[in-house]
Amino acid sequence: MKIMKKMLTRANKLPTTTYEAKQVVCPLGLEIQKIHACPNDCILYRWEEYENLDACPIYKASRYKIRRDDSSNVEGEERPSRKKIPAKVIWYAPITPRSKSLFKNKDNAKLLRCHKEDRKVNNMLRHPADGAQWRAIDREFPRVCR
Repeated sequence: MKIMKKMLTRANKLPTTTYEAKQVVCPLGLEIQKIHACPNDCILYRWEEYENLDACPIYKASRYKIRRDDSSNVEGEERPSRKKIPAKVIWYAPITPRSKSLFKNKDNAKLLRCHKEDRKVNNMLRHPADGAQWRAIDREFPRVCR
């Protein structure tokens, strides 16, 4: 978070820690899923195929960080292991709850539908919906767009 904040202008309001980010997101009622990922960005540890793996099947990279002070399994010593920390975590915000929260407010919902309901047809580009690509999508998928 700190690196992202430094990349933006000085007057930005991006939170500097994940704790601060959670303080903003949680009251909105938005669901966040944490998904473990391979450190090499090749797989996500989810679904039946990968969720129980401890190492990447492609690069054999460990799913979890290795702690320096962890002496378990050294010289046959059995110690109760501590909680494993994933090497890489991706935060995923599903689109459906985000869309529902945007459309809950009637004023926001009207603004979000303006490209369809208040569209002016005079060959002036005011919104992406006025562009040639959007018209091509309208022609390709007429039932979805109408």
